[in-house]
Amino acid sequence: LFFGRVRRTRRLNELLLAGALALLALLNLFLLAVPAVMQVAPPELIAWVALVSGTLGAALFALAAFVSPVRLRASLVLAGELTGVAMAVLAAAIAGELIAHLPGGTTLRLLGAPVQPDLHARATVLTLQLLMSLIYGLAVVGFLRRSRQLNDEFFGWLSIAAILAAASHVNYFLY
Repeated sequence: LFFGRVRRTRRLNELLLAGALALLALLNLFLLAVPAVMQVAPPELIAWVALVSGTLGAALFALAAFVSPVRLRASLVLAGELTGVAMAVLAAAIAGELIAHLPGGTTLRLLGAPVQPDLHARATVLTLQLLMSLIYGLAVVGFLRRSRQLNDEFFGWLSIAAILAAASHVNYFLY
């Protein structure tokens, strides 16, 4: 649906938004869901991958709220779509290779692990959660502004989604 919207509007911000959402979806599928179901990676590593990829996806999502809605040529739209999908697939392949070549005892202890997590890992997790909540908070402002400027209800819905994402990361930060 998002790439169909990109083809219709041919705007840079729409292309970046579609790429960010595709990246989030593919990262969640290939780096979180598949390894968890197939049990090919320790849960602690999956948690780290979720944090890092979630931060990257949040940054791209927020960036899409502030990028100028410049119209692109059709060839640039197609090239952007293919590049975004190729980058997400490449990231999934690299992560899969890294997970496959982990030494047997390599795990990172995170919150909820049976042993006391080290303070550095806990601080990193909390920092990333707070950073993601701030990034999604910025996205709220950007998408609300874009919704009013363009009189486009879709961006209003994206701001609501960003509010929910920011609140969920604040929840993770607090608990």
